[in-house]
Amino acid sequence: MPQIAWLRSLGATAATALLLGAAPAAQAGTLPVAPGGNITAAYNAAQPGDVIELACGSYGAWDSPDGGTKQITVKAATRNCAKFPRLHAKSSNITFDGIDIDAGGGRRTAAARRVPRSRRGAI
Repeated sequence: MPQIAWLRSLGATAATALLLGAAPAAQAGTLPVAPGGNITAAYNAAQPGDVIELACGSYGAWDSPDGGTKQITVKAATRNCAKFPRLHAKSSNITFDGIDIDAGGGRRTAAARRVPRSRRGAI
């Protein structure tokens, strides 16, 4: 009789493994936004791991939602083709990738002051 109990246990374990292995893996989604589109609405609709992909063009200044904690990426469809005069990340866990931030068109202003080398990072 102990062999039957062991076989039943093995069968239940194998069935569980098959069910878990057949489950589709969660995939990150991509939410496209065109210039003039609502980036905040895309952020609010995003699930953790999603990518907000910005089409090439000029966007206005953007402040991410205050206190947001979703792990998302905001990226340009083509590197440095999505342009902002200012970005303010009020949310944590946002990664910006390939975004061009030009706070003053090359003129030195309070918004475009020099960042010390130790605090620079790739955006």
